[in-house]
Amino acid sequence: MEFEDLETFLALPREMILHAPLPVPMVAGWMRVTPPAVKLMLARGTLQPIRLAGAEFVSAGSLKDWQVAFEADLLKARKALVKVARKGGTLAYSDLLTRIGRDYANPGDRRRIGRLMVLLGETTLAEDGVLLPVAAISKQTGLPKHGVWELAERAGLYAPGKDTPEGFAEKHLKKLAKTYAKAK
Repeated sequence: MEFEDLETFLALPREMILHAPLPVPMVAGWMRVTPPAVKLMLARGTLQPIRLAGAEFVSAGSLKDWQVAFEADLLKARKALVKVARKGGTLAYSDLLTRIGRDYANPGDRRRIGRLMVLLGETTLAEDGVLLPVAAISKQTGLPKHGVWELAERAGLYAPGKDTPEGFAEKHLKKLAKTYAKAK
């Protein structure tokens, strides 16, 4: 069998791929993290290792389980942020993690929020023309982070030096309220 990419392979039923070994660098690229981050996930039990002839691989079944959980978290995060954005408000990352059933005290969950925000930003920018993660903020700064600025700059929504972060966030929150005024 030949698969175009890892996404296509992971679309197979879990039983078919349960014990398939996947190379750490391939998994890292697909997850948009570094190979050491994948190694850490293996060490912490987030992903299950397969050892073959002294080399360590990732169990495709555990990666599929991670993907299913991540997609569920993405859906919950989107729902929570749309609800708060509709009112023109914001939600601290720690509160967002609580709403999706995660714990800010857990380093893995804090890393997860970054991945969630980047993907959610890419998705809502493509689908709705807005960056929904602007409604998620750091308690320390009162501003978003986790890829928002890079995405906003690439999309031509934010120009460092010309726009202030606070001005952009305020303007974009109004745009979010208008965009999500109607239930989706």
